[in-house]
Formats: sequence, C-alpha cells, structure tokens
Amino acid sequence: MSLVSLNNKNMIILINLNYNFVDDGWVNNAVISVFSMR
Repeated sequence: MSLVSLNNKNMIILINLNYNFVDDGWVNNAVISVFSMR
C-alpha cells in the first residue's frame, strides 16, 4: 500500500509539472482521468 501511495504522489507531482509547462488544461484533465480510472 505504501509503495502504491508513493507512486501516486509521484504521478501527481509529474502531472503538476506538466500543468505548469503546458497551458492546455484539457490535456492535463485527460491524463488525470486516465490515472484515476486505473
């Protein structure tokens, strides 16, 4: 469980970094939706 939670936190950090570099919000929303579906 701890490894999964750490991996999820890393994914969120990567998504946040991508959000800072990319202004298109719908791209980031699609990525977040894909991760949430898993």
